[in-house]
Amino acid sequence: MNINTIPFIHSDVFITNKYKDEKIKINDILLFKGDSNYSYIYTLHKTFLVSKTLKEIELVIQNKTEMIRVHKSFIVNRNFIKTLSDAFGKKTIVLLNDLEVEVSRRKWPVLKQLLK
Repeated sequence: MNINTIPFIHSDVFITNKYKDEKIKINDILLFKGDSNYSYIYTLHKTFLVSKTLKEIELVIQNKTEMIRVHKSFIVNRNFIKTLSDAFGKKTIVLLNDLEVEVSRRKWPVLKQLLK
């Protein structure tokens, strides 16, 4: 799978899957998870693997205010955040699908401010 260089048109992203492009609504994306030179895109219904780094994805989605970079490995959709936790020095968020995502210490105050 590959993500096009300019995939966001209005509120959609196009994912190339073998021989077809699949359109995903940005509002359906829960999070992007980076894994070296690849990234996983978690949606409400599916998970996609794309051959782009989180840095490349972040450059494309920088105008999408619902997306927040919370860690070197995660960009989350703030509309899907259920809870924030700062237990035992470990800062995490839990998404509506109960997926737990680590938040960096540096991003924690920014995240809390954005969610007020």
